[in-house]
Amino acid sequence: MQMYDTEKTLHDDQDEKDAHSCARTHDSILSTSPISSGPAVPPLPPPDGGLVAWSQVFAGHLIAVNTAGFTNTFGFFQAYYTTTLQESPSTISWLLLAQGICQGLGSGLLLTLTVVVVATYFSTKRAVAMCGATSGSATGGVIFPLIARQLLGSMGIGWTVRIMGFIILANAAIALVIIRPRTIPRKGGALVALDSLRDAWYSLFCLGMFLVMLVPPFFYTDIDLSCECSPKHFQVISFAQDVLSASSSTSLSLLLVINTLGVPGRIIPSYLSDQYIGPQNMLIIIVALTGILIYVWATIDSLSGFWAFIVLYGLTAANIQSLTAPALASAGRDPAKIGAEMGMIFTFMSLGLLGGPPIAGALIEALFSRVHSAIALSSPQNSQETLSTAMADSCHDLLSSILDPLRLSALHALYFAWADSSGLPDGASLLHFFSNDVARPMYDLSFAAALEPLSTIPLTEIPPLLPYLPSPSMPDFPPQALALHILLDQAPRLALRGQDTRWTFGYFGALTLRFAQELAALPVELQPQRVQRWQGLGYGFEGAWLRAFLLSTAFVHAEEPSAQRFGQEMIEEECRKGAEAHYGTADPTRVLDEEDGKDVTLFPKLVREAQDGAEGLKREEALWRLCRIVRVHEPIIKVFGRYPYRNGWLGRENGTGEADFRKSIGDFEAADPETARKVREDVEAGRWAPLQGGRPE
Repeated sequence: MQMYDTEKTLHDDQDEKDAHSCARTHDSILSTSPISSGPAVPPLPPPDGGLVAWSQVFAGHLIAVNTAGFTNTFGFFQAYYTTTLQESPSTISWLLLAQGICQGLGSGLLLTLTVVVVATYFSTKRAVAMCGATSGSATGGVIFPLIARQLLGSMGIGWTVRIMGFIILANAAIALVIIRPRTIPRKGGALVALDSLRDAWYSLFCLGMFLVMLVPPFFYTDIDLSCECSPKHFQVISFAQDVLSASSSTSLSLLLVINTLGVPGRIIPSYLSDQYIGPQNMLIIIVALTGILIYVWATIDSLSGFWAFIVLYGLTAANIQSLTAPALASAGRDPAKIGAEMGMIFTFMSLGLLGGPPIAGALIEALFSRVHSAIALSSPQNSQETLSTAMADSCHDLLSSILDPLRLSALHALYFAWADSSGLPDGASLLHFFSNDVARPMYDLSFAAALEPLSTIPLTEIPPLLPYLPSPSMPDFPPQALALHILLDQAPRLALRGQDTRWTFGYFGALTLRFAQELAALPVELQPQRVQRWQGLGYGFEGAWLRAFLLSTAFVHAEEPSAQRFGQEMIEEECRKGAEAHYGTADPTRVLDEEDGKDVTLFPKLVREAQDGAEGLKREEALWRLCRIVRVHEPIIKVFGRYPYRNGWLGRENGTGEADFRKSIGDFEAADPETARKVREDVEAGRWAPLQGGRPE
């Protein structure tokens, strides 16, 4: 603490001479205004507060939102490139690299210079001011991922990025008006200060921060954790969902909370450092606490414990980078070199960030037996190892064999044997959507030839599936795309039983959603979810309607709020309103929309009614009923964030209110206790029992 005592004395308000001298030193170090042609005039002491000074902090906060905060969306872009561009992993890597370089250079220039300007306005409150500015990265870490999560599915990549751009433009415009460089810049000076590396204190500081950034505040980013014991694609934030069986909405809440806590997590320690112990000592404490918490994570086995971890980690780890500059500035460094020294230490930290992902990947590949092993190291922004050429070729050959055009055509013909291209024979044929009549032939056609071999490929290794189908502009594309949807979505529901049902929702369901997102990214006129696309192929209205409807249900079946909204909107616009226009009459169930939207038990009731009989229904009434059955999925997702009746199949524990809900709907789609126990054991052990098969009765 002795170093901070000296610094505190220098900035003591009771010693005006020392404070003025210290302020002049810092002003000569951190100055950015145009060079005056007149005689040199000693700068005034920093105001250390006031409207103008704190407005610089606000401007810096906005710039941090635009730069470090926006970086938090990088994983969403990677997912979009991977699932929709249909390019090779190497091509996508170049896209990410180009985006990373351009974004990194621009962000570095903006944020570094802005923080320097902020520093010139403060002396005794400098740590608070600088951390207040850089806490914009936490604010952006909440805003931009939330925008991407909510809009990518419904508005597409174009408008999602435009909306982000409008926010960034507004922030930049405000910051441009507010920012005012205060001091005269120092002329000359080297870009690097290599002789500073001979200083033992500075060299150890650089080495320490390099090692710290090898294990960065990783819970804000994603990491690939794939192994032979699990086919799923894990992300660090998905630890809650995939290991602790939390819902997707809870996982998003965890991400938002940990980013939100980054604001007080930066401000409070920096205030304490200014007032009591100094930024160097505070940085040591923060790094130590973060390291301890990483080891604590390895012991967590409950969602409540994970929430506690999230709160503590969010309050500590966020401040590591923010305190680095104040810690260096408080060390009494040579004013002529401190700018170069600060740039050098940030360079060492960036090398640590760059080296972390491959080290993490190598350790995980060698040691991973369950998700807890991922604590060893972390990875910034969706670190993803590229498949070896041999593995990629093997995966491609297997997928080409599984997705055989003749097999897909047979699936399409089998599933729609009750409804030809003209449409429904009568309203009662609605029963076929809820019937198990084709379960046995579906098993015979799909299990051994498709579902079982497909289950051997981890989700992380399955590339976009559109390239395995005809060109989207070809007339045979919609039937083949629909058949692939049937294989991924309907065949598992019909053919898999018992413990295998975990694969229906946990593996094939995720793959179905990915494929549906690929289809939704096509130009509208080529999308097979559109009724007009099928009518253009000669299908009657009802035949076209049924096929477009079935493809749209992929979003409704997903336990993702954004996917749910996108699917509901598509079915409302394409199917419900389309049927109203075709039949020239409004859906009579519209009067029930508000009431239906509040009843979480209505979906099981309507399905049971459809299974009990649909005799006497007109064709249009059958379509209205299908729309209503889909529509009442939404209140379940709104209340619980997932479908609780899947809990047993996925090894999940009941959340708040879910036990009462499941009791109220009886045994609807519920796993028997013995199966639920076995699945739960598999989940806790981090394994996936291979598909067992067994022809449905």
